[in-house]
Amino acid sequence: MNVTIVEDLVDEFTWTRIETSVDDDGLTEYRLTEYDDGTVTFEDFDAGVLRLVEQRDEGPGGSPSDARPWQVIQTYFDTNGQIESRFQHNDNGIMVFTEYEDGVRRRHEQVDLGPSGSPSDVKPWERIETFYDTNGVIEARHQVNDDGTKVLTQYENGVRIRKEQIDLTSTGDTSDVKPWERIETYYDANGVIEGKSQVNDDGRVIAILYENGSAITRIVRDTDGMGNSSDLWDWDRIIIDYDPEGRVAARSTEYDDGDITAVLFEDGNRAFKFELDGDDSEDWVSRETIYNPDGSIAAVNTYDYDIFNQTPAF
Repeated sequence: MNVTIVEDLVDEFTWTRIETSVDDDGLTEYRLTEYDDGTVTFEDFDAGVLRLVEQRDEGPGGSPSDARPWQVIQTYFDTNGQIESRFQHNDNGIMVFTEYEDGVRRRHEQVDLGPSGSPSDVKPWERIETFYDTNGVIEARHQVNDDGTKVLTQYENGVRIRKEQIDLTSTGDTSDVKPWERIETYYDANGVIEGKSQVNDDGRVIAILYENGSAITRIVRDTDGMGNSSDLWDWDRIIIDYDPEGRVAARSTEYDDGDITAVLFEDGNRAFKFELDGDDSEDWVSRETIYNPDGSIAAVNTYDYDIFNQTPAF
């Protein structure tokens, strides 16, 4: 083993000292480089092939001698010299792990080591894992947040096609940070939103359909049983349709007692309402209300089996 030491005594380079070890066959065994800014790089070789590069910033984080935003970076290579993995510990407490396959990044993990809510907690998340295909194109991302929520995102050809948000905290508990349990969002091949479903803590389930990125239909279901103490709403289902300008075009409501109300809109203004008495609590079976463009009532028509009553508005 032969060791060579080179020093930069006149400060001509960015390094101050390089120590290199070569075996009897002339193959490099290791190289240690000390830089002017206080960082140190150690390179380890196997049969002349680079297997490890370790970079260290010796300056304490935040001090004047802290030259880099990281404390240590370790990069590992296989016997062919292709990168296998990298580990990085940053000054702010973030740790980053990256795994490679045939030189292509396949997995990337970031971890915030600061306890949630503490001064050292620098990110709103605890962990983010990102997965890539054999071409290095993103496939999926998993994120666990400090507030107890989790976000799962799926990609196809590098484009986001699905995102799922989950509230891991207990419903109704003091730690329950969101009014929903789960939100799922779907996107088309271009990454434009197509649909969204949301399960709320209060028992409502909401589904929204989109066209060219704009909402066209919204369906809300009350999943709590009718008449139960947990049934917070007097309706079972609400369906809302929107026009191309995003204004309400139609709204229908199915009530727990069997009544149904449907309302049509023109240019965002109520134009027609139909009501069906499902529980026989009215003196009519159905009723129609027609509105003027200014929103005032033009006429009311009631139907009771064979009887038709028309009440004009004056």
